[in-house]
Amino acid sequence: HATAHHITAFAPSPISPSIVMMDADLLSCSTVADVMSTMQIIRRIPDYRLSVGKKVFQRFFQLCPSAVTIFSFHKNQPIDEEFLNSPALKRHAVFYVKMMERSIDVLGPDGHLLTEILMELGAKHQQYGVQPEMYRPMGMAIVQALEDILGDRFTESCRASWVAVYETLSSGMQRA
Repeated sequence: HATAHHITAFAPSPISPSIVMMDADLLSCSTVADVMSTMQIIRRIPDYRLSVGKKVFQRFFQLCPSAVTIFSFHKNQPIDEEFLNSPALKRHAVFYVKMMERSIDVLGPDGHLLTEILMELGAKHQQYGVQPEMYRPMGMAIVQALEDILGDRFTESCRASWVAVYETLSSGMQRA
């Protein structure tokens, strides 16, 4: 259920590229704690990487259908249950959640490591054909997927924290 709140939450950041390097350091402790505690709830869900990853990509393709063409395993098939349950998409969904976890796990303690991870991920995504305009719908997809999966446990505070963290991580990837 996309609302105007979700859409405006992902407005382009006015932060200049030279300041973006320090974005992760600008995240408040409570923001990082909200995201990490949400991840702890998610990790208790059986097969969470697959279920969360599939839901994120289902939402992403609803918001940005043209993005499906950058996936090598998409063979001009419709974005339907068969595609969402394909072994290739399942593998990618699990990998995506692992990368999300890896990035979240290093928020705070080692900003330089996070910067390296994000630059590497961003460069790979550029090679795959990810366009800058695809980052916003992906952020929206993550928030909507978490909302779908967690329901009332995904509070306004958690939503705001995930938006802040996603904007930080995606701006880091786009610097590549």
